[in-house]
This record gives sequence, structure tokens and C-alpha cells, in this order.
Amino acid sequence: MKKMFFALTMWLTLTLLIIGSSTRAAAQATPTPSAANLRAMEQQIFAEVNKIRTNPAALAAALTTMNQIMRPLPTPQPEFLSTLPDSTTTQFIGGYLASAISTAQNLQPMGALVWSPGLAQAALNYANSDPDGHDDGSTMQSRLAAVGVPFGSSAESINYGGSTALLQTYELYIDSGVPNVGHRMMMIDPKNTHLGVGCYYPNQKYKNITCVLNYADNWTEMSDLVKPEIGKQYAYREKNGTFRYFVLTSTTGGATSPYRISLCPYHIDPLDRRQTKQYSGNIDLPNLAGLTTVANAARENLVAMNQPCSTDGTPQGVLNNGTAFPVAGSAVPGAVQAPAAPAAAQGPAPQPVVKDGEQFAVIQTPGSTFAYFKVNGLRVRGTIGPNTPIPVTRCPEMTSTGTTYIEDMMSVEVALARGLTATNEPCPNTPYGQ
Repeated sequence: MKKMFFALTMWLTLTLLIIGSSTRAAAQATPTPSAANLRAMEQQIFAEVNKIRTNPAALAAALTTMNQIMRPLPTPQPEFLSTLPDSTTTQFIGGYLASAISTAQNLQPMGALVWSPGLAQAALNYANSDPDGHDDGSTMQSRLAAVGVPFGSSAESINYGGSTALLQTYELYIDSGVPNVGHRMMMIDPKNTHLGVGCYYPNQKYKNITCVLNYADNWTEMSDLVKPEIGKQYAYREKNGTFRYFVLTSTTGGATSPYRISLCPYHIDPLDRRQTKQYSGNIDLPNLAGLTTVANAARENLVAMNQPCSTDGTPQGVLNNGTAFPVAGSAVPGAVQAPAAPAAAQGPAPQPVVKDGEQFAVIQTPGSTFAYFKVNGLRVRGTIGPNTPIPVTRCPEMTSTGTTYIEDMMSVEVALARGLTATNEPCPNTPYGQ
């Protein structure tokens, strides 16, 4: 397979030279790449992979042009062809190229991958070890575990070949000599969200550049993982834009699932109102990728699907970096990130359907904070107007009462979706209004 990769490297090099370079340039020796050159190459490979994902039609056109130029192969044929099996390079590479073109023609554009510093570091560490395969003294899982955790799947590609980012990327996409074209499939897998690339020179066996590409689904950097502290409250992400409040109750579970989280809220004894640590469900986790801080869940506009645990004896957890918010970042290198729009720019909130006995969000600071209040003693029948006083009791103690107006109210779901921060805990055993 690696011999075929070498053949593909030479074939693509010839093609690209014919398309856009001079014969004099072909005769020049490839300079030894410096560390700076390799770091730049890694970023260029990342950009080329995203071009394939976001504009497959352009890829199909480029590969079609290459195919037309290099079929038939030039005469006399390059010396490297004499090392190949009886089947000609045209037949061998041509079959994979035809498949690559067909895949690109039928591929729908998909989202660009996000650069991951952790995945890139793991890729570079492995590339620097001069590997000969994916399990050369370590496993992909162990290499990734040192720098972060994927919430879903992960995958690794290794290429021994091209002297440019375009060659490296196209070799992996065409995937000549790999019957299941697994490297190609990793590159265009819509589940993947993050990518890191690491390149090393020279590979001692093949005397060329080795590049490792690490892909992951919903990757979390090590610094952005939660600090696992028993008795603290976290948000557990769900893949539909929602989350649930949980408390970490154990870090000494089985080898495959060491972390146990317990669903909030605390059960409250209806007789003496004392809080007891009885939870309504447990989940055993293999890692911490699905957890984040409550504050970060609000920043990400995730919608809460249950009530939080009371702050009495249940402090909120923090991340490994010691804060409530990620610091490693998830921006694509070189991209300018637009600032988040303030809540006020999101348009007016839908008017809630106010019902007695339900709890709502009452705005404290416009565009910033809200408090949980329970509607308590509403006697109005019919439509509630803008000047209708609404009797409410502040959660969760139910000791402070007053009135508010519908223009200052919204459903809790809308408040959380707009990134507003709660200044108190919700009322226990009280349904949320709509």
C-alpha cells in the first residue's frame, strides 16, 4: 500500500507540475522543510480538508482535470513505474481516481472542521515518533486521552508522502491502494467536528514527510474538561441542544465507566422540608466529555430540561482551567470570530401563557439576568393585559412576594435559550410555564 502511495505521490506531482509549474521547477530539489515550514503545512492541510468538505464540486472539477491530463501517462514513463506490479499505474490509480471523482460529484457540502490544538499536539507527538502504522507502541485512544476527550467518535489518518499540503491531502482523499478508502471516508464524515494535524520530516523508512491527521466528534480540550469534584453540580450536554443538571457522586466506578453522575434536583421531604440526597437517576460515564459547567451551558444557549439542584450544599463545578468558561477556544485558525449578539438584538421574546401555580423567568437586568418566580394567587380570567398586576413569589424559598407585569416575564426555556443567567434557584416540584 505504501508503494502505491509513493506512486500516487509521483503521479500527482507530475500532474500538478503540468497544470501550474515549469519543467525547470520540476528539476529543482525539494528543500529540506524546517519546523516552521511543517507548521505552515499543517495549517494548509487543515484548510485543504475544509475545502473538500465545503466545496466538493470544486474538488470534482480539479480531479477530473488531473485525470484528463495524465491519461494516458507520458511516454517515456517515469522510472518509478518499473517498481510497480504488472497492472499499470494508470489502471491502478485510475480506478481509485474515478471513485474519488464520483464521491466528490455526489457529495453534499458539509460544515467545516474546527482546528483543535489538542488533536494537533497528539498528531505531532505521534508523527515525531516516526511511526510505521497506527499502533506503533501506543494506541490512538491513549494518545488522544492525554490531550482531551471526544464526545463521540474519533479517527486517525497517517500519510507518508507528498512534499506539499495539497499532495498530502489529495493522497489521503484518493486513497489509492486502500480498498475501503477509509482515509477518504474520515475526511468527509459529517459527524466529525474537529481536526488537528501534525507533520514530521524525515521519516526514516520512507525518507519523506509523515503527516498525522486526528479527527473527532465534539472534541473537548483537556483544559476545557470539568474538574471532577464529588458533590458539585454540572451540566450534562445532550445532542439536541439541551442539557440536564447533574451532581457528580462518584469517581471510583468501573474501569470503563469511572464517573457516576446523579440527576437533579434533590428530593425534598414534604413533611419537614429538609433536603435529602435522593436523586431520580444515575448515569455512569466513561469520560467527562459530555459535562460542562452550568454557566457555560447558559453561554452556549443550551436549554435546561430539568431543575437544578439547590445551591445549599451543592456548589457549581468548574473546569480544569479553574474557571466556568473554556479558555482553549474553538476558533478556526485565522478566522475572525464575530462577537455574540446581545439578547436585546434577538427580538422581543414571545409572550408567555401565564397560569397560576407555574414558574417563569422574571427579567432582572435586561439582556443579562433573570430570577425564577412562581405565579401565586392569580385571579384574572381571560386575557392578561400589559397593565395587569401578576402576583408572584420568589423561588425557591417562597418567602418574598410581590407583583410583576407580563412585559417583564418570559418562559424559563426562552430565558435560558437567550443566554440569560439565573440569579436564584427555581422552585422545586413546580412546573415551568410556557
